[in-house]
Amino acid sequence: AMIICSHFTGTSGREIIATVDCEGTLIEQYHQALDFITSRLIKSSSFKNTVREDTLEIPLIAIREALLNAIAHRNYMIKAPTKIAIYDNRIEIFSPGQFPGPIDLENLRAGITYLRNPALCKILRELGYIEKLGSGIITILDSYEESGLATPQILEGKNHVKCILPREHKNALPQTDEERILDLLSSLGEITTRDIQKLLKVSRATALRRVENLIENGTLEKIGKTRSVRYRRIISS
Repeated sequence: AMIICSHFTGTSGREIIATVDCEGTLIEQYHQALDFITSRLIKSSSFKNTVREDTLEIPLIAIREALLNAIAHRNYMIKAPTKIAIYDNRIEIFSPGQFPGPIDLENLRAGITYLRNPALCKILRELGYIEKLGSGIITILDSYEESGLATPQILEGKNHVKCILPREHKNALPQTDEERILDLLSSLGEITTRDIQKLLKVSRATALRRVENLIENGTLEKIGKTRSVRYRRIISS
């Protein structure tokens, strides 16, 4: 098991600025990944009673909780690394394996948990990295709400869970549906109509209209036929 951290230019992930492979024990991987993430983010400074205080652009506690969730709950039977991608507008933490047990997005927000790796969670809790099981997602959402940032997303795909931590405030200009589709493509490489429906929370017909717009302007291409149809971005030469 390892964690691969990468910092990309822009929002599409085409050019890497910096990357690091976090290896060693899981605790060592956690600290290496946390150091890399925080070193790539924007910091602001203020002085209180002559003491300088540095503040990250997004809550440090949200980064910690998202990273610990990825380590504690990933499927270690899948021989793939945990991946962290930093973009201009977001951080994505990509964890191998789907939600363990009877867990979905709604009961995650309610604090319900199901342990895939109980021994690991016990160790992390005894070492003080986890305070209360099931509180991580709530802590992430609450810290973002208090900071006035756009709401984080938790997406479940085929054999992976992805946590997206926005770097934008709520009053930032909203993305168009097409921009959101392209952001999803930058993470997954290929997507289906069903992926677009889940992302935009729209009907199949609406999802097809959105993707057809991107096909017509030469941004996307269609792969496969009938139920196996997928879409991917056309890379200009």
